[in-house]
Amino acid sequence: MNRKHFKAIAEVIKSMKEEKEKQGDLWNDTDELFYLTLELAKTFEEINANFDLDKFMVACGFEKNKEVVNI
Repeated sequence: MNRKHFKAIAEVIKSMKEEKEKQGDLWNDTDELFYLTLELAKTFEEINANFDLDKFMVACGFEKNKEVVNI
């Protein structure tokens, strides 16, 4: 996988997150989408040595300054 694949996935996740927020549901670190995104990011790190987990999480709409919990 390369950058264009990671970017496409991040755009889908961000869109899902924004749609949920529009519906009045607030996201936080305990939400399933956050942990799904984190698990995907950790897998992508294993697949591609150049993958940047922090950059991906931000691209998905999650704040960089939030603590990332290892599962």
